[in-house]
Amino acid sequence: GAVGVALNGVPLFNPVGRMGEDTTLSPPALDSCGGGTDHLGLYRYLKDPSCTYSQDPSAHSPIVGFLIDGVPLFGPKGVLGVPPTDLDECGGHRETDYRGHPFYHYHVREAFPYLPQCLRACVSANTAASLNPDVALLLPPEPCAPARDQYSYSDVDALLTATA
Repeated sequence: GAVGVALNGVPLFNPVGRMGEDTTLSPPALDSCGGGTDHLGLYRYLKDPSCTYSQDPSAHSPIVGFLIDGVPLFGPKGVLGVPPTDLDECGGHRETDYRGHPFYHYHVREAFPYLPQCLRACVSANTAASLNPDVALLLPPEPCAPARDQYSYSDVDALLTATA
């Protein structure tokens, strides 16, 4: 099911099958953008939608989209264009932004499982159920408690507004 949405509005889908297999290896083949159609003919990304952005080889990858928990998803490269080596089990990590604030975000991976496999931020069961009923079943019924470290994504909003 859907785990997020790319900046161009195309849904991001988890590429892990029910038995843990890489579903990108099964027909139909994915296009050069990491996407393909499902059995209903709906287009979605299962890998890094690399054709949607330009990657400076010596810079951090740009934002690719947002996961359903609202946390940004970036391309595969970290600082200085090197893939991060400190990703947690969800495929994210904390870096420091240009103002010295901690900034948690996800990265796509160049190898399976490609997209994050779990969520770090709060998401309501109702929101998750509308996108992915399987994820909604894993969420606690009570409201999510705010994290000790929270980040204002206002800079991300400004960046998206400037590039739209």
